[in-house]
Amino acid sequence: MAGRLSSEHQDILQELWNLKPVMFNGTLEWLYSFIQLNWQHRTQDSTHESTSENVNWIKLAEHGHSKNHEYLNLLITAAFDAKSQADLCIAAAIQVGEVLRDLPFHINTTIFPYVTCDEIPAILGGNQFTVWLHISHGKRGSGLFEGRTENHAHLKRWEASIPARGGGLQLVILSACESDDIARALVMRGVRVAIGYEADVLSEAAKQLARRVIREALQWGDRQEAILRAFNEVCEDLHRFTAIRNGEIRRYVDSLPRAFVLDERAS
Repeated sequence: MAGRLSSEHQDILQELWNLKPVMFNGTLEWLYSFIQLNWQHRTQDSTHESTSENVNWIKLAEHGHSKNHEYLNLLITAAFDAKSQADLCIAAAIQVGEVLRDLPFHINTTIFPYVTCDEIPAILGGNQFTVWLHISHGKRGSGLFEGRTENHAHLKRWEASIPARGGGLQLVILSACESDDIARALVMRGVRVAIGYEADVLSEAAKQLARRVIREALQWGDRQEAILRAFNEVCEDLHRFTAIRNGEIRRYVDSLPRAFVLDERAS
């Protein structure tokens, strides 16, 4: 004989009975909803610490904005000449496509495919951007490459290009080799999180990192911890992948991504 349901189970059944059905417009929308639910669950339940060897905290006397409020704007810039560096432009376009395909439709995106460091102050000064992705080459001690001048712009010039208190930027990703020193300098200017690379960048590693971390940054509220959780998860995942470069097997993680974080924690 079947037993009676407990009062707890009866309450659950009543709640289920009162639920309204969710209607989907098609299979694609149904799949997208489940993917989003799975990602939100992973983000909220993540136990990754923000103190890994890849994360560096920086304290400043003053700092800028702490939350995304009225805008969610993405800035993407690249430094390559379409004529003389067509292959690099194509690689940059692929990376941008990887980022954009994961973003909601309400995100405002501005793209400058061929910029120099001297143009950045006017771009940042006239707009309110939440996230900035810059794609270029980097060289330790020389800075980031500019296709238009065919020279590198030094760290000091990039640091000076950022408005006071970081211009409200939640996140900057420098998708360039040996760019970690510039990322650190940008946080010293007040950017909340800046990510660069200590070594040569493998393109697949850069695509994975940019796609997943930018997705976390472009949401409402204070995103610093969410950005760092996503960054640490990517760094762990990069250990599983390898690529052939110059006849040698390299792990994705050998690109050595580094995150520099404006430390707003209580002392």
